[in-house]
Amino acid sequence: MFPMAGVAAAPLLERLVVEIEKSASSQRDLEVYMALRSFVIEGAVHVEVSDPSIWSQNLDRYAWDMIVDHEAQRLGSFQIDGRTLGKIADAWDRLVTKDPAVASFTRRLAVDRDTVRAAATTVLRVQAFISTKERQTLQGIKETFRPGVLNPKAEWFVKLEQRLSYRVFEGARNYVRIDTGDLGSKH
Repeated sequence: MFPMAGVAAAPLLERLVVEIEKSASSQRDLEVYMALRSFVIEGAVHVEVSDPSIWSQNLDRYAWDMIVDHEAQRLGSFQIDGRTLGKIADAWDRLVTKDPAVASFTRRLAVDRDTVRAAATTVLRVQAFISTKERQTLQGIKETFRPGVLNPKAEWFVKLEQRLSYRVFEGARNYVRIDTGDLGSKH
């Protein structure tokens, strides 16, 4: 395609960043997941997940968590209660009305209640799986863990990571602002 003089570039709507076992995740998936992860685990939303200075770290954390999620879904033993998801979605809705940064993030990425519920489901499933693995690991060795936070050097994770195929798409380590807000949002 040839560039056209005097015509502004269209905003980037989406791009793929990670693939786990032939299941690709987009940048929007990553940004929403990481924001909901901080909201569910820490009770605070870090919409600066897209900050270029920490983008690569967030990409790694997301890839690790998606490896864990793949295994949790394969095993099928981590079901999340619908009422819990409803409470999280309600709390997110309240936060959107109070926090301009969260409202802007929600509009930019077209985050609706279904998106919040889906991301929260993944966050909770990953945390439950990690917590279970930690309890099993702690029975055999003495390590220091932060509850529900993945230690990527843990023996169980290293084995899991080696068993699965995954990749980070070329260029994904460089942050590029995406804006799916023009596609519509329920907020």
